[in-house]
Amino acid sequence: MKRYIIGGISFLLVSAAIAPAVKAVPEETAAGPTRPERIVHSLSAVNLVELSYRGEFEDDGISSYAKFISAVNRGDLTAEDLVEAGIANGRLPSNALEDDDFLFSVKRSMRHVADHD
Repeated sequence: MKRYIIGGISFLLVSAAIAPAVKAVPEETAAGPTRPERIVHSLSAVNLVELSYRGEFEDDGISSYAKFISAVNRGDLTAEDLVEAGIANGRLPSNALEDDDFLFSVKRSMRHVADHD
């Protein structure tokens, strides 16, 4: 039963992560269209943790699934690590590390995933 509940919650979280994001549109200037350096999408803390758990940031050294849970339980993986991976992948704005409320939410979500696996 526990796995069905976790599976349902995971499905809802992934569905929310797949929802279309707001896209930055470059403005036209006298010299022609400008090209944005980087389009930054913003994830919620729950989506960041869910994507990390599912292996979205493995290229950044964030383990997935059982190894993710183990790293959280050992204290080897921190909220700051996930936020840095999100920033590096253009999923979070560069100032996300300065948002204490966001970091707290990421820590709480990590703990929730680790405790309910």
